[in-house]
Amino acid sequence: MTPLVMKTFGIAFCFFISFILPVWMEENKLKEARIVASKQILSSYAVEKKELIVIYHLYNIGGQAALNVELRDENFSPNHFQFLKVPQDYGRMNFTAAEITYHSGEENTKRRKSYTTIKGEDIIYRLKDYDRRFEQHYGDWILFVLMILPSLLVPAMLWLKSRQKYGTIPAQDESLSV
Repeated sequence: MTPLVMKTFGIAFCFFISFILPVWMEENKLKEARIVASKQILSSYAVEKKELIVIYHLYNIGGQAALNVELRDENFSPNHFQFLKVPQDYGRMNFTAAEITYHSGEENTKRRKSYTTIKGEDIIYRLKDYDRRFEQHYGDWILFVLMILPSLLVPAMLWLKSRQKYGTIPAQDESLSV
């Protein structure tokens, strides 16, 4: 293809995208319900035996109301999660899409199927590793202060005791110096 043909094709394509496509989309507006969904994990880290917060956002972009909307997420099996959806095991976890089924209008009896976005594979940390890396370690800091305190207090007490015993050294008189 010559550069002139490519340039002409590019201009025609841009014309189609910017003028024809919006007109076509306006004429063929969605008249029935259409649900778009996303799945998001709000917890910063997935940790065994700690809460895992998952939020689902459902948006109806169609012209009618969606009826009998049902969201089913088979991702959290009972042998890996409790009722409160707390991860019981650590390791890799594949977070797949949740399935949404709904009727796309009152007169429509056929159920439509849609899926949420997919996070993919993520790591569920062991509780011990999570505590080691991310917790505040207050006990460690208290133990550190208790261990370092004698080495700070003993010299301070000796200095105060010697200061009381010997007093302050008087400043030398400058008139006596040669």
